[in-house]
Amino acid sequence: MFSIIHRVFLEFFKNCDQKQKTEMIELLSEQLIHMVHTRDGASVAMQCIWNSSAKERKKIIKSMKSFVVKIALEEHGHMILLAIFDSVDDTKLISKGILDELLRSIDQVIENDYGRKVISYLIAPRDSRFFIKDYVNRLEQGDSSETSKKDPEKRRVELFDHSKSHILAYIKKHIDSILFNGSFGILIPLFLEKLGSEGDDLTKSLADSILQQAYEPVNGSDKKHCVEESASHFIIKKLLATSLGKENKSLLSMSAAILQNDRAENITSWIDCNRGCFLLVNLIETSNEKNKAEIKKLLKSSEKDLKQKINFQGAKLLLEKLK
Repeated sequence: MFSIIHRVFLEFFKNCDQKQKTEMIELLSEQLIHMVHTRDGASVAMQCIWNSSAKERKKIIKSMKSFVVKIALEEHGHMILLAIFDSVDDTKLISKGILDELLRSIDQVIENDYGRKVISYLIAPRDSRFFIKDYVNRLEQGDSSETSKKDPEKRRVELFDHSKSHILAYIKKHIDSILFNGSFGILIPLFLEKLGSEGDDLTKSLADSILQQAYEPVNGSDKKHCVEESASHFIIKKLLATSLGKENKSLLSMSAAILQNDRAENITSWIDCNRGCFLLVNLIETSNEKNKAEIKKLLKSSEKDLKQKINFQGAKLLLEKLK
């Protein structure tokens, strides 16, 4: 029943003029929270946000008070929050009316597939690496809004700046498991890039987590080491890939953080794993000349063992790098 009504509203917005849209928005602005459960209802809410005045946008956001987390966890409703982040110029209103409530429950939000998209937008807005085409296409429908006048990049920076301390605290709290969380952990390299020098402590913490234990093979369903588990291996590879770029900006790189760590010698255990060998290749390739020499020094005593691992493609490549 509701889905039919929501479809009628959506068709109305697609076919009416601006004056009619304005009149409908005035009627619906404080009722939109009851329309988040269907795709068409969420689309109507997005249309209201894009076509409303600054005054109506304020009413819409205020009507969401105490419902923000619930909306973020909705299959369709979370798109409304993305539309607000993507088009509303008053970032102070968003921060106070939406982000503060959302970020107080950041654990619950990130653990949910839809809530995670909301937090992801704050780090990587409209980034096709993290959002499928449908998300971007729907948000682009609001690009013609006459109410949105602020430079989109300025809006994004302001939202990120308000959110970053909460996201950073979340990652540090879950430092030992975040690398195994492929759906959110993959955002860490970009998050660190945006943090700049504020991310150096997190880089050290990530290096400490990676080196916490030497690699040991496991059997069956036992938890694999981070250099071997597929999601964490991929994330570490991406973190290493940013190293030279960060050093060019005088920032702490992941390769440097690993080598400066008290447990740096644990990288020698990685040769017992094919993926570990590949990460050592990545580590060498993304290090400056001084750090390359340090890596080769650490691995010198392992060359004999590497030559025994003819079944490891990674070991073959690593031996070439150590020449």
